[in-house]
Amino acid sequence: DGGMVALGADIAAEGRAVTALEQCRARADCEVEPDLVRHGGICYVSLDASPLLPLTERRRGSWQRVASESGPELVEADVFSLCVDHGESPRGASYAYAVLPAKCAEDARKTKERIAVLRNDGSCQAVRLNGWILCVFHRPCRLTLPGGRVVDGEGRSHVILPA
Repeated sequence: DGGMVALGADIAAEGRAVTALEQCRARADCEVEPDLVRHGGICYVSLDASPLLPLTERRRGSWQRVASESGPELVEADVFSLCVDHGESPRGASYAYAVLPAKCAEDARKTKERIAVLRNDGSCQAVRLNGWILCVFHRPCRLTLPGGRVVDGEGRSHVILPA
């Protein structure tokens, strides 16, 4: 459907940990609901209990800081940022979200119904999406799918199966 699913797992840090999902020039159309944020015709939909935290603020700086070939002139603009805050000194934290082109929040929710996070940890990340099971194994482990099918990951591998 032109979107993507992103999973992150086994997040650990000393101090506060934040995962940045988006940072771009702010647009006027920002809609915030408990499970999604819509900005610029794109919906960011939480697929787990992680709240999405949007922020729009005026920023000033030079592109030279991130692109050495750029000049030192200062620019100023309103910037939209979206993140997941994992809190202070997390151990084993995770996130799961989808980025979907959607005209409205209702379109995004209909697409979200076709996505299920089956597992999201340091050993395996798996989703059911549009009739497929997509798995990434990071180390040997067993994934039990809905209906009882079992997939054994024998180490670092990707597996795609019909749902």
